[in-house]
Amino acid sequence: MILHYLTIAARQLMKYKTQNLIVIVGVGLALFCFSVCLYISRFINATDDCFERKDEIAQVTLQMKSGRYLAQVPPELTMNE
Repeated sequence: MILHYLTIAARQLMKYKTQNLIVIVGVGLALFCFSVCLYISRFINATDDCFERKDEIAQVTLQMKSGRYLAQVPPELTMNE
């Protein structure tokens, strides 16, 4: 029975060559984009590793009178307790 399934799968691969090529190229491109994003995120997370007291670094932000922050992350969220 498994041999029958493999035969049908092989026939389908040969019948729809263009569609399978598009799928393979799409999966390859997705894996490439994922690996690039993973590399960049590791690089960004490791930028403070060169400092001896990196755990004491805080992000300074500006706050408007309305309470909105002009930067993305307020300092309270960066503190480790």
